[in-house]
Amino acid sequence: KYEFEASRSKLQVIKNMRQRTAVAIKQNNPLPTFTRLMPIVCSKEVLLTAYGNIKSNKGSTTPGTQNQTADEMSMERIEKLSLELKNGTYNFPDVRRTWIPKPIKEVDWKKKENLIKLGRPLGVPDFDAKLVQEATRMVLSAIYEPIFDYEDVSFGFRPKLGCQNALTTAQTKAQGMVYAMEGDIKGAYGSLIHERLISLLSQRIQDRSFLDLILKMCEAGIFDALQNIRTDSLIGVPQGAIV
Repeated sequence: KYEFEASRSKLQVIKNMRQRTAVAIKQNNPLPTFTRLMPIVCSKEVLLTAYGNIKSNKGSTTPGTQNQTADEMSMERIEKLSLELKNGTYNFPDVRRTWIPKPIKEVDWKKKENLIKLGRPLGVPDFDAKLVQEATRMVLSAIYEPIFDYEDVSFGFRPKLGCQNALTTAQTKAQGMVYAMEGDIKGAYGSLIHERLISLLSQRIQDRSFLDLILKMCEAGIFDALQNIRTDSLIGVPQGAIV
């Protein structure tokens, strides 16, 4: 019971983190920095909550390179994962890369070379890695989501928001606008610099072990199932990952 209550309090810590940032923004105070985040990610209750968040996702039964899926999840597996995270011995396995067609009708997507040259690469982590990523996302969301919510200018990859919200906001905030521009960053995910990402996160996060965990996620190798090639991740992050 004591262990359960202690773990359960970590969910309240996440809630309090979000509230601290929201209050700081409302009162125009400096944004808070956060320490001791790894105990939250290691918490069995947080990992169980993360499991509940993603177990019904479409990709929960899609294996990565270790053939781990949501189907075999057990309390023993959660406890093992929690212990490895506490000890700093958890290592992210290689991410399985798959290729999907882009909406270009003129391309014959049945040809392997077209998929590799023109398709969209997606990273498929194993389920244990997805659990750790979701627990990490819960923490990051508590730190940064209040800022996005206050600014009200970003609608991608945020809870319960999408294109319709962007259109509605544009009608009120962009009155008098005579044209709009659509842009895309070529190879955005594959070009992300790990050290730059950690530097940005360090402005709000002062927990080296938590930042090291994110760096480990970034540096997990990639196994391209279509080309049967493994590469080290010296730069970039897998597109399609939870975090």
